[in-house]
Amino acid sequence: MVAGILGSLALYAAAYARGAARAAFMAASHEVIIRNPLRTMTIPTAEVSRFSAGKQRTGIGNPTPGILVERRDGRCYPIWTLAREGYVWNSQKNTEAWSGVAEDLNRLLHD
Repeated sequence: MVAGILGSLALYAAAYARGAARAAFMAASHEVIIRNPLRTMTIPTAEVSRFSAGKQRTGIGNPTPGILVERRDGRCYPIWTLAREGYVWNSQKNTEAWSGVAEDLNRLLHD
């Protein structure tokens, strides 16, 4: 039983590591592709409201400052490759540091 549990954890860790290695963010004129470690999302640019600097939720622990994609229907998606870990007391400063990147992405989105 213990071997089964450890084997399952090892498989999950391997899948997460593989996903982290292939994580990416791509934006084209017709779609935005967010490839996070466990999930890939393709969003048509017509459905993207804007990019924003914010705190990305994590499975455990404190949120990670980074870039979020906001859809017109209100849903929000984190871009794993555009995030920065840090101490919780630096979260606001790290979030503000991403605001310039969000502005540049919004400029590209609306041009």
